[in-house]
Amino acid sequence: VRGVATTGSMIDNICVVIRVRPLNPREKQNGCCWNVNEQTISADSRNASFTFDRIFSSDSTTSDLFEFAAKNIVVSAVQGMNGTIFAYGQTASGKTYTMNGDKNFPGIVPLSVELIFSLIKQTPHREFLLPVSY
Repeated sequence: VRGVATTGSMIDNICVVIRVRPLNPREKQNGCCWNVNEQTISADSRNASFTFDRIFSSDSTTSDLFEFAAKNIVVSAVQGMNGTIFAYGQTASGKTYTMNGDKNFPGIVPLSVELIFSLIKQTPHREFLLPVSY
């Protein structure tokens, strides 16, 4: 998920966040292993590491990712700022699941919609127009 967020200081920034999906059986069998900390990821088989604003391991939740990377974008959008949240990655990397979720674990989109309507309900003195593209 990559987003453009407005911070309290009204400065635009880009936040690049990585979510590591669980290994599939083939990857486990081949001994694929990622070394992950909060900002750096590397593979055992390569002599390279990559640094991002935040990396969420395979046991993190979509709610964790939403709180860190998407919530402030949604709040800023409701306040009138432009904001973008998008998922990018190879096929089968977990983009759809992260964005949509399922019945028990909502994704970024349903969590954002829930927050938008909660914020609108808390602001009865203002009229909102909600154009949406998906």
